[in-house]
Amino acid sequence: MAEKAIDMQYEEGNIVEWAVPLIKSGDISAILDPVLNAPYDLEALRRIANVACKCVRMRGKDRPSMDK
Repeated sequence: MAEKAIDMQYEEGNIVEWAVPLIKSGDISAILDPVLNAPYDLEALRRIANVACKCVRMRGKDRPSMDK
C-alpha cells in the first residue's frame, strides 16, 4: 500500500528523514510508489534522487547552486 502524501498522524519524521537514508544506501526501489510501474531507467532515477538529497541539505552552502 502506498503512503499518503501528507499523514498528520505520522510521528516517525518527515519524507526527507525517511527517503535520504534509503537513497544513500542505494535502495531506490524502496522510495517508489508500489502502485506505479517501475521506471524503465533506474540509473536516471538514481541520479535524480542523488541530486534531490543534495538539495535538501540543512546548510544552504552545502546545496547545489541553480546553475549546476
